[in-house]
Amino acid sequence: MNRLAENTTATITVVLWICGPKNFEPNEFTSQHEIEPTKIWRCKPKIAEAHPHLDRLCWVFELKRIVTCEYSKALNEILVHFHPKRKQLIESFKRWNLTASIHLVPKGGLRDFDTTISTEIVRKIADLDASLVISNDNIRSTE
Repeated sequence: MNRLAENTTATITVVLWICGPKNFEPNEFTSQHEIEPTKIWRCKPKIAEAHPHLDRLCWVFELKRIVTCEYSKALNEILVHFHPKRKQLIESFKRWNLTASIHLVPKGGLRDFDTTISTEIVRKIADLDASLVISNDNIRSTE
């Protein structure tokens, strides 16, 4: 484990992006899985026209500024909402040709984060057939 600074204001934002083609129905997805998204993201028409391979719709669930310096702890905060529903989620992913990715964005006053991701957390992410993106910027932020 990395040595962590004391009295820090470090936070980690974790975002689950579930994205798919234009036939994806985010409202139906929401009612099937009984969890509200933070945001529904839609690709702008000009971008979709220029890049037809891009996903058109994304169902987004974000936990902003979790006060922790541990990657595993922050990831678990989002996984507790989705891992128990993994079988139903995977069925939805297949039905609508969806992809899932979890974005972890650390911010704040630490010299070192505990960047260890436990085997249990890795398995849970794999169970959701999701990719993991760790970034220091907001490329996939909802803001």
